[in-house]
Amino acid sequence: MPTAPALTPGASARSIDPYVILGACNPELAPRALEAEPDLGLLLPCNAVVYETEGDSMVEATGPEPVLALVGNPALRPIAREARARLERVVERVAGRGQGAAGARSAPRGRLPRGRVS
Repeated sequence: MPTAPALTPGASARSIDPYVILGACNPELAPRALEAEPDLGLLLPCNAVVYETEGDSMVEATGPEPVLALVGNPALRPIAREARARLERVVERVAGRGQGAAGARSAPRGRLPRGRVS
């Protein structure tokens, strides 16, 4: 994983532990959510992060329910549940707990990454 520079404009450049932010908006679910709530684009929980901590890799994603609930549109609930289920499957697969443990080959020092959808 590459080392990321400071993330705020104007901040002094410094290294942090290896940290990658991945764009994870689902091309099927995001348009459905935007059709239900056009202004939702600012709140779409589309990022997942991968970073190293204490010699282990960590994969995390934000569960969409709390963010989408801010809008108060009941039409978003089934989309949020489906998005959470998909995110959990991906994180489990990357962390080596799901079918086809792709993360097992790339984890540092032979360890499987840890993962969660919060």
